[in-house]
Amino acid sequence: IWKRAIGNELELTEETYTKALLRAKDLQSKKDGESESNKRLLDCFEAIETDVPKAFPDLNLFQEGGPLRETLIDVLQAYCMYRSDVGYIHGLHSIAALLVLQFPTPASAFLAMANALNRPLPVAFLTWDRGAMARSYTLASDTLRYKFPRLHTHLTETLHLSEPEIWEPIFRSLLTNGLDLERISRVWDCWVFEGDRIMIRSAVAILGCLQAQLF
Repeated sequence: IWKRAIGNELELTEETYTKALLRAKDLQSKKDGESESNKRLLDCFEAIETDVPKAFPDLNLFQEGGPLRETLIDVLQAYCMYRSDVGYIHGLHSIAALLVLQFPTPASAFLAMANALNRPLPVAFLTWDRGAMARSYTLASDTLRYKFPRLHTHLTETLHLSEPEIWEPIFRSLLTNGLDLERISRVWDCWVFEGDRIMIRSAVAILGCLQAQLF
């Protein structure tokens, strides 16, 4: 269902994944860091190795010796090569892990990831489109002020948190950086069909659920 709802607007194929992964492995084996772009990609690969064990640690699937560790690394490295303009940023590890858990093959997880991250909200945070990011922050903050006015005042006036401090980690990881697998999957069930407004609403709802701890 996610595959059909996300679609394949980018018209990618399994061969896209295979070729991207081969380029990644070739670069990694040669460790050719002479060019600036290759050095940046090798740095991305190191960051991937560091972040992969942090994906859903309770499941023990992506940690050292876990059965899906290498699969997750492959998907992330292939995405790095496919979107070399983006490379790897923290938060992609948990997004990719969610898709690896849901899809039958690494290639299908990669295709879903590439197309899902091409939607307006995630692509804004991937490419540091500051105008689009600011619009997401404003919409989320306005919704928080309307739904939970006391909490909004507490975060912004008492704790003096900026909008990026409140929202950026949530949106960059598409809510995969804190929720358990069941709740994330439920949010994504809605997001793949209804679009980015679900991410805004869910982010506000999560803060609302945590307001006792935040106070």
